[in-house]
Amino acid sequence: MQHFFLTALILLSPALISSATAAEKYALLVGVTKYNDAKMNASALKYPEADATAVADLLKKSGYSVDLLIGKQATKKAVEAALKRVAKEGNVNGVVLIGLFGHGVQYGRNAYFGPFDTSARGVTDSQGNLFDKNGKLILEPDPETMVSMRSLLDALTLSPAKNKIMLSDCCRKDPNAARFRRMHIAFGAGLTAADLPEGMAALFACSRDGQAFEHDDWKHGAFTKAFLDQVGPNVANGYGTAGTLAERMNWKVRQMVRDKTNGRSRLTVTYINSGIVDLQLVWLERDKLITNGIGMKLTLIPAGEFLM
Repeated sequence: MQHFFLTALILLSPALISSATAAEKYALLVGVTKYNDAKMNASALKYPEADATAVADLLKKSGYSVDLLIGKQATKKAVEAALKRVAKEGNVNGVVLIGLFGHGVQYGRNAYFGPFDTSARGVTDSQGNLFDKNGKLILEPDPETMVSMRSLLDALTLSPAKNKIMLSDCCRKDPNAARFRRMHIAFGAGLTAADLPEGMAALFACSRDGQAFEHDDWKHGAFTKAFLDQVGPNVANGYGTAGTLAERMNWKVRQMVRDKTNGRSRLTVTYINSGIVDLQLVWLERDKLITNGIGMKLTLIPAGEFLM
């Protein structure tokens, strides 16, 4: 009997080890403020890396395992390697999240996020011109050096997690403004619910023809600031589903941008989903003491059951 028990333990241990290696709640966050190619900085950004870092800190407090790639760390090779991990993280009860902060572009139905080493290429405008009205070469971010939306969706599709979500605070400024496009199309504008794997939600910082917004008073993009403000105080109040979060963020973003521009600008958060997605956001700060009105020091204990 003892020999049988040891054999069974040996047979089961690889499965137990495999199960333990996958994080139940996992996030990959990528932020790039300043690009290696100076041409990509013509439309300067200020806060994508601060955004990614702040979201990472918040998610860690909620029990997420987080991979954070910012600045020079966020090369195309590094992001694509991280996506291979995304494809293996999560489980039937878990959630996997991808967050993107920086430049993103939309070419037709194809969207691309700009990693640190994104480079530019020469193109022709709609009239076939190689040069703009000032005689300068017309440039655009080269999609071959960027991370495609397709690769992001494939990684999420392969993940065993029940809940999958993408947050995108991109398109703050168009790095391709000199190309004379007939219409500015925001990153992710070509995405529909049919493109998403089952159980996924995607939140984008602006609508199809909009431009995302950041401000020095916030030290964040409007989308990220709204996420941090809405998630932080409201986790315990049941705002864990992506749909409810998107609704509250949209209201907050509109208010913030309206106030900072005296009503001249409007911003609408875009929400796409293929099912109800639970972000499973709960505070785990058990050592945070609270002092009540009579001086007693208390600590928060998460809701649950115990055997007495």
